[in-house]
Amino acid sequence: MRKAKKVIRDTHEFRTDSVWINGDRMWVNVYKNGMLNDQQREDAEARLHKKLVQALPRYNIEVRVQEDRR
Repeated sequence: MRKAKKVIRDTHEFRTDSVWINGDRMWVNVYKNGMLNDQQREDAEARLHKKLVQALPRYNIEVRVQEDRR
């Protein structure tokens, strides 16, 4: 989990909400500043998913990006 959080932090684009692991599956929830339309959310999820898979190839990773409207 530490490695996943470091990858997220190093992007300087997302803020970690939660990371959990069950067997070979990892779920990652993050916040991104500003408003996102559906396409922007999908693109952000794909970018982060790619980075996480490169860093942690043994896991099947699910990424969820949420808006942080603060």
